[in-house]
Amino acid sequence: MFKTDETLNQFQTDFKPLGEYVNAHETGTLNYVAMRSDKNPLMVTILERYEDKEKAFLEVHRSSELFLTFRPKLSAMIEAGLVTISGESFYDL
Repeated sequence: MFKTDETLNQFQTDFKPLGEYVNAHETGTLNYVAMRSDKNPLMVTILERYEDKEKAFLEVHRSSELFLTFRPKLSAMIEAGLVTISGESFYDL
């Protein structure tokens, strides 16, 4: 959950190149999209779906240059108290 519209706008600016890259180049990624809540405009969910967690997520996605550029920006927002995140991992049924 973002604290302000400004922080959300910065997140969108930072996330866009990563999302475009992942969807175009990470063939083991099935879905990678940020979505905003229709009930709370400061709430965002990132849906990430991978063929397999070990290779597509841990080896490919988390080591990409754009992820390694994006993640510290998000971490700085978290450390500054500008956003709170929660996350879970799921397996397809």
